[in-house]
Amino acid sequence: MAGADVGRRRPLSPTERRVVGLVADGLTQKAIAVRLGIGPRTVRKHLQRARIKCLASSTPNLIAIVMSAAFDNMTGGLPARIFDDG
Repeated sequence: MAGADVGRRRPLSPTERRVVGLVADGLTQKAIAVRLGIGPRTVRKHLQRARIKCLASSTPNLIAIVMSAAFDNMTGGLPARIFDDG
């Protein structure tokens, strides 16, 4: 991670967003792997990267951060950088 990125949340990739959304919907990592046609270890890697990018301490914390950002985005709050692709 570059020095300028330390302590800042970074945008999630489309696949990371999808995996986080499926976890938030209650799917297990195995079910997500089957649904997306990827291996369970790949699902774990996407979640790990998402936690790092969002500065989340755990998967439940990651879900809370993403849900909060989505709510802010829907209600006209501050821009949700984790949803930016660029």
